[in-house]
Amino acid sequence: MNTGDEFDMAQRYSDMVNFFFCTMMFSGGMPILYPIAAFFFIFYYWVDKWMICNFYHTPPMFDQSIALKLLAFDKFGLLAHVIFTYWMFDNDNIFTDETKPAKIFYVVVNFFLICLWFFGRHLILPCVDCKGGFLEDEDC
Repeated sequence: MNTGDEFDMAQRYSDMVNFFFCTMMFSGGMPILYPIAAFFFIFYYWVDKWMICNFYHTPPMFDQSIALKLLAFDKFGLLAHVIFTYWMFDNDNIFTDETKPAKIFYVVVNFFLICLWFFGRHLILPCVDCKGGFLEDEDC
């Protein structure tokens, strides 16, 4: 089997959480962070997959509980995004009166994305079972 190092799950999760929160906090003023974050997460996924298959020792078996506990913190990233975006848009040194239409557009788009996230996270996902099918109405 592979004789490389052990897979450091704690380091991987901390890197991903750090990048997620930094992206959420500063992407209101720097929208280029969205594609950078997407590239980062896709790159991390494929590199980790290749390294687990070809280099690392066989990692211990983990269930989904770590990922689900981590997913519970996404609401704090969203809250940080809303607070920092409002702060950036309210600062006249960053956005002047000439950019007011862009400011209004971005706030409306952010509100729409937050509503979409809330709808998907709290109304759709609880009604989907582990196999991807929908649960019966009384289970939702």
